[in-house]
Amino acid sequence: MFPFVKELQGLFRLRPAGNEARRGASIRFDSLGSVSDEARYSYESIDPYREIVVHGRQIETHVHHESGTVTRVTEENPWDRFDAVAREFRALSAPAIRADSHTTLPPLPSVAGYWGYGLTPFAIPVERVQPDPLGLPDAHLAFFDTIVVRIREENRTLLVSTGRPETDPARRARRAELRLRELESQVVQDTGEAGSRTSPSQSFEWTPEPRAPYQRAIRAILSHIREGDIYQANHTELFRMPTDEDARTHYAALRNTNPAHYSALFDTGDAAVISSSPELFLRVTGRDVVSAPIKGTRPRGADPESDERLQRDLRASEKDLAEHTMIVDLVRNDLGKSCDAGSVHVEPFLNVESHPTVHHLVSYVRGRLPESATWATALRDLFPGGSVTGTPKRRAVQIIDEQETTGRGAFYGCLGFADEDGRGVWNLLIRSAVWKPGELAFRVGGGIVADSTAEGEWEELAWKGSALHRAFAARSAVKG
Repeated sequence: MFPFVKELQGLFRLRPAGNEARRGASIRFDSLGSVSDEARYSYESIDPYREIVVHGRQIETHVHHESGTVTRVTEENPWDRFDAVAREFRALSAPAIRADSHTTLPPLPSVAGYWGYGLTPFAIPVERVQPDPLGLPDAHLAFFDTIVVRIREENRTLLVSTGRPETDPARRARRAELRLRELESQVVQDTGEAGSRTSPSQSFEWTPEPRAPYQRAIRAILSHIREGDIYQANHTELFRMPTDEDARTHYAALRNTNPAHYSALFDTGDAAVISSSPELFLRVTGRDVVSAPIKGTRPRGADPESDERLQRDLRASEKDLAEHTMIVDLVRNDLGKSCDAGSVHVEPFLNVESHPTVHHLVSYVRGRLPESATWATALRDLFPGGSVTGTPKRRAVQIIDEQETTGRGAFYGCLGFADEDGRGVWNLLIRSAVWKPGELAFRVGGGIVADSTAEGEWEELAWKGSALHRAFAARSAVKG
């Protein structure tokens, strides 16, 4: 009988908070772009019953009750805690089909949040990475018992209430029923996801990093490549701009400008991670896992003929194909650490996927976990993503840390969720930003390989940064 589900015809979303007192983090996951298996479901949740906040080995667990919040602080490897969460869910697992309605539920964000790049030293053997200049935790997870699920192609919404954290069936049923009624009172008809862009809400100046320091870093990385230390590395820079908008407004602007399958907003009130990522870092369905690295991009053409020409150019580019193949091999190796021997394979390989503004070169690396593994096992073994570090990964991470001017923080980690049945989806935190009151920060960069040039990489940095800056600076006509 669990979870409790109420189906609504039409698309609904949570009512904006206004002056309501809401507890803890909130999440929103939007699958945008063309409707497909990668873009069917969108989710919203508020008022978590538990949160886990990670600062290095220090882990804060906040348990929320009606009477207040109880906090416990422990010291341990954070990946051990994530694995404990996955195993706790496995012990609680219930069927994903309601007996009374036979409605198959999609994966649910029972636990959701971001896993930042600062977790890297706990996943691979490097001593350290630079601290986050924005001061966010290394990871922040929230546990939700009520979830709004929107299914675009079917024009319907599911209101889901799991009754957690209760485990006794009678008490769980009472909580699930009560919370479902509360959730129904909090949703409103969705008036439209897309919205239209208007002129920038403020007059921002785009000031990329000085050319000389950036180019020195690129030349240093190229020297490491020539010496055989690495084959490639992903170098990035942090940019910050003032804002008087809230996180939801910037998220709506980015979502409308750059619709992506793995768009998300994780908002704690004090800070928010905003993402419009096209890249699937990890999907877990039962024991089956898949990661879909992106390496190789071309803009969409102005007409069908030029669009086809740009696709052909991407497929034929020796540089893009070589760089992509190296990253696919790295992801195969990473998944092989946690998957059954012989189960890791690539299908499809070198697939061109078209989005509203770009074509991407994507491959799907698949494998099968042993019974003893969890989603946290696969997440740790993939972390940090190969497409945002380099090959070999450990040495690339060390060189990145030497050459980048600031720590990556939440950027280039992942943002996603898992449910009690062990299913989950995580994006790679690219095309993303961190919002704090009065400030918005984002990172851009690119992959450095043997035939890269310092001048070319700086021009790419300026182009990518300008595009993201315009997206974040534009006020959306729809703030939802």
